[in-house]
Amino acid sequence: MSRRRVSPTERMAMSRLDREFAPRGVELRVVDSLRPLKGLWTTGLHVSGIRLRYARDWS
Repeated sequence: MSRRRVSPTERMAMSRLDREFAPRGVELRVVDSLRPLKGLWTTGLHVSGIRLRYARDWS
């Protein structure tokens, strides 16, 4: 979050995200539904869910 306008310094297309994330210790999972994550918003964890209201089975 920035208090002023910022411009990107570069734009890069990425394919094979699993190969990009693995060396950084990030696990990428493909799931059928995001519904199991809904409970996270009632915990003390910091989570972000921009546009999740449009996800199937979210409401």
